[in-house]
Amino acid sequence: MHIDSLDILDDLTDQQVSELFRAIKSYQNGDAPNLSPMGKIAFSPFKNQFVRDDEKYLETCHKRALAGSLGGKQKVANASKSKEELEKVANLADSDSKKDSKKDSKKEKTKPMINALDYSYWPSMPDKQVMDDWLAMRKRLKAPVSQTVINRLSKELIKAVQAGYSMNDCIGEAVTRNWKGFKLEWMQNSASQKTSGADKRDDIMAFVHGSSKKEEKVINGEFNETE
Repeated sequence: MHIDSLDILDDLTDQQVSELFRAIKSYQNGDAPNLSPMGKIAFSPFKNQFVRDDEKYLETCHKRALAGSLGGKQKVANASKSKEELEKVANLADSDSKKDSKKDSKKEKTKPMINALDYSYWPSMPDKQVMDDWLAMRKRLKAPVSQTVINRLSKELIKAVQAGYSMNDCIGEAVTRNWKGFKLEWMQNSASQKTSGADKRDDIMAFVHGSSKKEEKVINGEFNETE
């Protein structure tokens, strides 16, 4: 309905306007409106406009349908021409996807297990370098780090820390001596061995030093056999 066609309402009474709009409603619903002579005159331009609008709408629908059909045929033709290129692209994408998947899988396998295990029962965590060395040592010895391993180590590590050792001392000693497990007893024995070795070195150095003094006295004629 066009706005300029409503100018006729200014020349109608309220009753005639009401009759006109009821007629428009009936026409749009497919019913034949029952109009007075004046109502027919007022309704006629609206009816003609409705007919023109319907014809224009049908023509537009037909043109769009025809264009869609031609466009669809062109798309099919283009799709046929580029089918080989699309298959190549798809195969390339599939190949890249498989490569990426393999790379991701390798990365997952090489991630240190420290991210997947619960170390909360340990007194604390050693320095990152010490921990990385310990994980590398266990991998080299083919001794996987499981949650059971972590839990069992925690008891001895707690004892060691209470005895005055640091976590770096404990884990670092395990790396140095290729210990798959850990016990406070081993740590103490290791410390004793180090002390014993140091004492022996001191004794040897004292002996060597004493012998050197005697040799010096003999050379200078100052040596006394009672010494």
